[in-house]
Amino acid sequence: MTRINWTFSTLLFIGLMISSCGKNKSATTATITLEEPVVMDTIYNGNELHIEGTVEADGKMHGYSISVLDSLNGVSYLERASDSRKSSYAFHEHWVNNVTDTVHAVVELVVHLNDNGLKMSKKVPVILLP
Repeated sequence: MTRINWTFSTLLFIGLMISSCGKNKSATTATITLEEPVVMDTIYNGNELHIEGTVEADGKMHGYSISVLDSLNGVSYLERASDSRKSSYAFHEHWVNNVTDTVHAVVELVVHLNDNGLKMSKKVPVILLP
């Protein structure tokens, strides 16, 4: 192989390696949009709490989780998770309020940006009534 062909082949290989690495790049930041619920939504017993929104990131995320938790004692009313690796998510979850006492709850979305533990989250407080 001539020196020119070897140099060209080496540069082509390096270029392919760099371009393929960028396609599977882990996310470092994301924009989380929760359309529902809104802050201090009041959900009456028997009614549905809607959790809807999107997440857009600068690379592939490594999943997300959605929780509805009692903000005072941490009791969990809903847990949903996805481990799909995408650069964007759209979600729409429902939970029927079945509490027997007034609960100050928080809807939390946690996005796992990479395998190194980098996360982002968004919390929205809601009131659950019996």
